[in-house]
Amino acid sequence: MNKQLRLRAAVLCIAGLVLTGADPVLAKPAGSGKSISKSDSVITFVDEEPRKGVTITKSGTQGNTSAPAHNESTDPAQADTDSGASGDSGTVNDVNISAGEPDSVPDTQPDSAADEVNINISSGSDSVDIEADNLLENENSLTTEINVEVPASVHIDPNARINKGVYADDIDISGLTYKEAQSRIEDYIAKLRETPIELTSINDRVTTVSAGDLGVKWSNSDILIEAIGLGKTGNVIARYKANKDLEVEHKVYDINVTADKAYVRNVVQAESDACGSDAKDATMTREGGVFHITEGQEGFGIDVDQSVDSVMSIMDNWNKESVSIELVSGMIQPKGTAADLEKVKDLLGHFSTSFSSSGKERSGNVRNGTKLVNGRLLYPGEQLSVYECVSPFTEENGYFLAGSYANGLVVESLGGGICQVSSTLYNAVIRAELQVDERYNHSMIVSYVDMSADAAISGTSKDFKFTNNMETPIYIEGYTTDDKQVVFNIYGVENRPSNRTISFQSVELEKKEPEGEKVVADPSAPVGEIHVQSAHTGYRGEYWKIIKVDGVETERVQINKSTYQAVPKTASVGTAADNPEITAAVKAAIATGSIEACKSTINQLKNAAAGVPMMPLIPGLDPAAVPVMPETPAAPEAAPEAPAEPAPEPAAEAAPEGE
Repeated sequence: MNKQLRLRAAVLCIAGLVLTGADPVLAKPAGSGKSISKSDSVITFVDEEPRKGVTITKSGTQGNTSAPAHNESTDPAQADTDSGASGDSGTVNDVNISAGEPDSVPDTQPDSAADEVNINISSGSDSVDIEADNLLENENSLTTEINVEVPASVHIDPNARINKGVYADDIDISGLTYKEAQSRIEDYIAKLRETPIELTSINDRVTTVSAGDLGVKWSNSDILIEAIGLGKTGNVIARYKANKDLEVEHKVYDINVTADKAYVRNVVQAESDACGSDAKDATMTREGGVFHITEGQEGFGIDVDQSVDSVMSIMDNWNKESVSIELVSGMIQPKGTAADLEKVKDLLGHFSTSFSSSGKERSGNVRNGTKLVNGRLLYPGEQLSVYECVSPFTEENGYFLAGSYANGLVVESLGGGICQVSSTLYNAVIRAELQVDERYNHSMIVSYVDMSADAAISGTSKDFKFTNNMETPIYIEGYTTDDKQVVFNIYGVENRPSNRTISFQSVELEKKEPEGEKVVADPSAPVGEIHVQSAHTGYRGEYWKIIKVDGVETERVQINKSTYQAVPKTASVGTAADNPEITAAVKAAIATGSIEACKSTINQLKNAAAGVPMMPLIPGLDPAAVPVMPETPAAPEAAPEAPAEPAPEPAAEAAPEGE
């Protein structure tokens, strides 16, 4: 899924080629393999030939479009370090755009020319990580085009402020930091979700829902990346021109919103059920090892699929006001016949994994997710999205809080463990040799499948999708056993030669041990609360399909290529306290980057609260003013480190956005 990055620049220096906003000279950089064109003041760079190494750098030195790209770290801790070193202290707006090794990209594009992009806008040693999946939604927001994949990370100085005269819709975001502007816009989106939406259907029936019921969300958060850098990127002339333009005319960014298809389908299906219909598709179920087929029949009712498409189309262009949407209705023809489904009896693909070491909550999520996928019937050409099958991740939909991956940490989220469901299904799908449309690896390694054999689910940013590319229907059977096995079987009509077999092999390309340790502040947790998670080894691997005919290998096909982050031992330390001096003491310990220093500081604070004499942690701190410290909760169980080692509680990537 290629996405395009555009970056506004009045002056862009690349390998000695100077392009100015005033009548730029257009040329082709020697040896770059790139063509450059100008149209309406938009400079476009398009690879004429696919390249793995493409680096464009602007940080006081000229970039080299022909030199191999440097390898950017995918480790969040390392990324923070790199971002702090990317500019002179106090100088805002070093920008780094690079194409490097792939992290996690859809399997449909294994040969993409550029798989990783980093943007760095900083003025000191600190930075704010912006999730990659929140970027590049608005194709009209920037004006330099480079063919790249989804960026790995963006780092922004948390103290950098948006220049005067910048708006998002009617919201004045002048003078705000990235986080402040983000919060203000999210408050605006929360208000939008209360907007009433009317759905009209059969017999002039009108149902009012809210935009929030349709899963409305902010879809172009990348505008803040441009807004924070407006007037701060480029050379002195470029910055001066951008700021003078703001004095003449405000810069107004459009806030784009879109609905969530899974939410829309739930609403439309509920409306269809309420209206009723005698139209029925031919269906089948499998119970006790026996298929049961029900013949379909035509009838009048709401066409759910077309209505969902209609609602999505309208909401994609929504004017953010109350609107009336007419659902599609009419004579509905059933899909398939009993004769078609009677042919579905051959086992095309099978796979199972164990969740025997999982606790009650995670086990409940695995069982619930499997149940929600079970019984799906796909006719030829139909696509299945695992996210749409198993969402929303709510208690009402049967989910519990359990471990998930988010930003290099194991966190508690509703639906933790759902990735074991999607990963098990993925392995059954590739054994049935169905068409894989979208698959992503986890940010960190998991233990329940081999390296590169996983398929992560993370909100709407990571999904596992596949299409029935056969000429006959397929039936998906999923179930869990008493001994904690999750099983998926795919049934259809077998037409592959009986003397042809397939097997799969995971190949480790690189292993990266994490270095040092990392300490992060958690302002939502009280002082005294500390969670320590073990380190995660990083890997880079491939997954191959091996085809044999009459026992002789005839073909070897690469299925995917996956990169897993190396994450050091990490401690999350609470900093919330009524006494600002207490918070300052803990933050000072965090700044050392030492987990033991943080533990020591917390122990001293606890001793002070208990009346034990102590030296002041910071000048002027009165030990008598130290409040009673809460007991430190047990640290959450760490995610597995390597596939070969059994994990006590394998974590999965679920509802949290990003990794």
